[in-house]
Amino acid sequence: MTGRGTPSLIGLGVLCILAAIAHVQSAVASDVIDIVIAGDTGFNSAGARVMPEGGYKQGQLVRLEDALSDIRHELNADLVLANLETAVTARNDLPSVSKRFTFRTHPKAIEAFVGAGINAFSLANNHALDYRQRGAGETLMHLEEMRTKGLLAFPGLGRTREAAAAPHQFSLGATLMAIASIGIGGWGLPTTGLNAGMLTYPDDFETVSTALQGANAELRILGVHYGREFRPATSEKTRARFRSAIAPDGLTIIAGHHKHIATGVEMVETPAGGVGLIFYGLGNFLHLGMQNMGRHDLCHDFGLLSRVRLARAADGDLSLISVRVVPLTDMHRATKPLSPKPSAVRLAVLNHLSGQLDAPERGAIGLRFRVQEDGSGLWCNPQAVAGTCSGATALTAVSQNTSARIGRACRRVLTR
Repeated sequence: MTGRGTPSLIGLGVLCILAAIAHVQSAVASDVIDIVIAGDTGFNSAGARVMPEGGYKQGQLVRLEDALSDIRHELNADLVLANLETAVTARNDLPSVSKRFTFRTHPKAIEAFVGAGINAFSLANNHALDYRQRGAGETLMHLEEMRTKGLLAFPGLGRTREAAAAPHQFSLGATLMAIASIGIGGWGLPTTGLNAGMLTYPDDFETVSTALQGANAELRILGVHYGREFRPATSEKTRARFRSAIAPDGLTIIAGHHKHIATGVEMVETPAGGVGLIFYGLGNFLHLGMQNMGRHDLCHDFGLLSRVRLARAADGDLSLISVRVVPLTDMHRATKPLSPKPSAVRLAVLNHLSGQLDAPERGAIGLRFRVQEDGSGLWCNPQAVAGTCSGATALTAVSQNTSARIGRACRRVLTR
C-alpha cells in the first residue's frame, strides 16, 4: 500500500510509458492515421466447394454483402488488417491435407472483403496450407492480382524462406509502413513452380521479427498466429518473445490470433525506447468455418475489432492517440457489434485480462477500456490532444458479483 500522495509502482510505470509515447504537445495534430485490426477471417465452411456467389454455412449459401452489412461501417480506416485463415482459390480439384478442418475461399469473396475496406491480410496460419503448397500458391497469385483493387499487403506466404519472412512495405501518406506475418503450421519451403509455403511459429519467430525490425518504417505490424485455442492467459515466455519483436524506433503493433477468443491488450516500452502495442488475441472476425462462439461463457463468446488512432504533430513526430475496441458477436455467419449492455460486460472481461498483464518493471501495462455509449471501449493517451478522446468517460465500476463471474469464466478450460 502506498502513502497519501505517493504514486504506486504501476502508476510510475504508466507515467514513464506515456511519457515515452507522447510526442503530441500543445499543437493540434495535422495528420491522423486510423489502423483497424481484426482476427480470423475466411468465407466458407470446412471442406465446402468454392462458389463465386458466396460461401456455405451448414449447407446454405451466404453472400458476403449480407454477412458484412452490420460491421462494414467499422472498416473505414487508412489500413484494415485481418488474418486470412483460408486458401484462396477458384478450384475445387485441389487435394487437401488430411486434417479435420480444411478451408478454401473463392477469390470473389476476398475481392469483396477488399471492396469493403480490408486492404491488408496476414497469411501465415494453420489453414494457409490446407490445400497444400499449390493452394498456397493460388492464394499468392489471386492476392497479387488484387493489388490493383486496393490491396496493400499480404505477408506470410512465399516461395522461399526469405520471401515468407519478408515484410510487405508501403506508405500511408508520409508514413512508411511494414507488415510481417508468422504462424503455426508452416512447412513446404523452398518451393518450385507456382507453389508457396510459410515459416513456423515459434521456431522462425526471430527470423521474421528481425526482418520486420530492419525494415525502413515508422510503423510496423506483426501478425502472429499462435497459442492454444480458447485459452485467455498468455505465458510470460510468450510475452517476452512478443516484446522482443518491438523495434527500437517507431511503434510496433503485434496482432495475435488463433485462440478464437479476445484476450488482453498490453502496451510496452523497450529499454531502447521503442513502443509496442500487443493484442494477444483478437478472436474471430468473420469466418463461416468457425463455430458459434456465442454458445460459450462471457470470457469465451466474443471477438474483437480494434482501431488504433495515430497522429502526426506539427513537429513531425508520430504518436499514439487512442485505442478503440468493439466486442463482436455472430462471427460465424454475419458479424455485428454486441449491443451496449452485453458489450460493457465483455469490456469488463477485457479489462480483467489486461489487468493480468501489468508488469511495470518490464515496461508493460495492460490497457483498460472505458465503455462508450455505443458499447465500444476506448483507451486514450492522456497526454494527447486530438478530439477523439475529448468525450472519454471514466472507467465503469464492476460489481463484485460480475467480477466473480468473470474470474470463474476466464479460469475455465474449454475444448471443442
